[in-house]
Amino acid sequence: MDVRVFPTQFKGNVDLIGSKSLSHRLLIAASLSPFQSALNGLMQSVDISATLSILHAFGLQSEPPVFKGPLSCDAPLQVNAKASGSTLRFLIPLALLFDQPITFTGEDRLPERSLDAYARCFKEHPVRFSRQQAPWLPLTVQGPLKPGTFTLDASLSSQFVSGLLFALPLLPGDSKIILEGDVASEPYIQMTLEVLRKSRIEIIYTPPEIIIPGYQTYHAIQETVEGDYSHSIFFLAGALMNGNLSIHNLNPTSIQGDQQGLEWLQAMGGNITWNHTQLTVNTSTLQPFNGSMAHHPDLAPMLMALAASIPQTSHFYDLERLNHKESRRLDAMVTLLKRMNVDVRGDARHLQIIGQPHFHLDGAFHTHADHRLAMTLLMMAAKAHQPYIVRGVECVDKSYPEFLDVYRTIGGRFEILGDRS
Repeated sequence: MDVRVFPTQFKGNVDLIGSKSLSHRLLIAASLSPFQSALNGLMQSVDISATLSILHAFGLQSEPPVFKGPLSCDAPLQVNAKASGSTLRFLIPLALLFDQPITFTGEDRLPERSLDAYARCFKEHPVRFSRQQAPWLPLTVQGPLKPGTFTLDASLSSQFVSGLLFALPLLPGDSKIILEGDVASEPYIQMTLEVLRKSRIEIIYTPPEIIIPGYQTYHAIQETVEGDYSHSIFFLAGALMNGNLSIHNLNPTSIQGDQQGLEWLQAMGGNITWNHTQLTVNTSTLQPFNGSMAHHPDLAPMLMALAASIPQTSHFYDLERLNHKESRRLDAMVTLLKRMNVDVRGDARHLQIIGQPHFHLDGAFHTHADHRLAMTLLMMAAKAHQPYIVRGVECVDKSYPEFLDVYRTIGGRFEILGDRS
């Protein structure tokens, strides 16, 4: 679906959607427990539906908000992770708990997203991990996985670490993970460990080693999912550029790693105040951005757009992982900013953005089927001088199906043009 977007000022209230990262993790932990868990406020999205669909294929019983395992599999299966990297990387180790062949498929760019960390890790273990040819999917795996030492390259994504952390406590013996490389998105590993603690799973994390005792049992979880900091960045930045928003359902003491985005915006001089679980954000004169995206790649597109609105030089470091997302996200953002006549210099290791007071958005811009690029493009209306076209906005369904409705309620203006206009 293509839309024509009009310049606007954002005003009103946002009841923020539940955290996608926590929703994935809580669902998996609940599915591994033989007891009934109650999970309220789960994010509803294509990615979460993909995780739920595969867990149901593995035997999850659910009548939301109640979820109950344990999981089992007594026949070969083919399951579809859609376009969700989290789903695929979290659930491959769970599939290896079974002695049946399970084939993973995927859509959009997912078959191209690397699983090399698992391929090398499982090479030293008596399990099946096979693909017929490039790309990575379809992939067939078959266990049963046995306790042991798992050497894992964690430099591309923490999702590989989290996938193993969910599966290994159930094995009949102790295991160890040895992390190699600079660990990517380490706060997300901490999030996984926190969910495991809620499930009474014991893990000993002393980087670069993780000790996982075996013979453990997942216990029931009673949880209401807090608002998603990764998605809050769009509304926070949009209001800072031009608006006045109240954002609800955020936890001031959250374990979400992308809470860092809020801290960065405050350090830049953002007019942001807390009132319990509500943030109030107003248009602000900001200082340039200076920070590393190594652990927060999902924040980068909107932060880069925000930096483009500040007539000083912002510095972004460690952007390499952005080109391994739903799109070649870094390349797409650099191309977008240059089309807007923004001065962009450097490379993925160190990118400089010299901003300007208004966005020169003219013509049509592609989302590249990337939900975070789509949301960024829509929120850039806060600094636009004239209407512009965004192609393929339906990709927001991947993580935030309600986004366009929320966008309208806070003053976002657009008209639907059809699939191609």
